[in-house]
Amino acid sequence: METILAEETLGLTKQNQETNQSNFLNNFMNIYVGNIPWGVSEEELEGLFGQYGEVNSVRIITDRESGRSKGFGFVEMAQADAGNAAIEALDGNDFSGRDLRVNQAKERT
Repeated sequence: METILAEETLGLTKQNQETNQSNFLNNFMNIYVGNIPWGVSEEELEGLFGQYGEVNSVRIITDRESGRSKGFGFVEMAQADAGNAAIEALDGNDFSGRDLRVNQAKERT
């Protein structure tokens, strides 16, 4: 009887861990950021979005030949709630002289 109970408990624990891991992996948010001023660095963008929650990564898209910023990029937030807060707070607001365009990134098709 104790062995069965322990196995059932272990099974539930493993299932909970898998569910928690799945929720963690799927709870992040990838955000498109447009109209980024040319001189802004990824570190500055990370600092801006970091005010709203944990930032997993920042990537400003650059021209392959010149290395110059194309004026847009992506920020991955660790939590969707933080991503939504950043979108609401930053979309249309001035950052270094330009009004940012901020919204949830769409999957490539």
